[in-house]
Amino acid sequence: MGLLFCKWLWPLYLHPFYVSMTEIRHNKSSQSLEVSCKIFADDFENTLKKTYNTSFDIIKPNNRKLVDSLAGDYIKKHLRVQVDGKPVTFKYLGYEIRKKRPGVILRPM
Repeated sequence: MGLLFCKWLWPLYLHPFYVSMTEIRHNKSSQSLEVSCKIFADDFENTLKKTYNTSFDIIKPNNRKLVDSLAGDYIKKHLRVQVDGKPVTFKYLGYEIRKKRPGVILRPM
């Protein structure tokens, strides 16, 4: 069993992996989509820092407008949703921190 672990699972420890959850709900009364993304703060912060070559604290930012701008730009570039085969564009509304996880809030345009 130990040999199997080393042979098959060891490569997983050599590469980082990141987990996030995106929830999309259809609101029947307003005929709209409600989208929220839950991302671990340190993973998202590090990704934004690396992508935009900047430094900040996502949980207690000195410049919330800058962090909002970077987060919104990143999400718009990387989150793709289609409805009936047609792309949906979203408006970034902001993020909030819950238990050290930023929740990104979007609304279809």
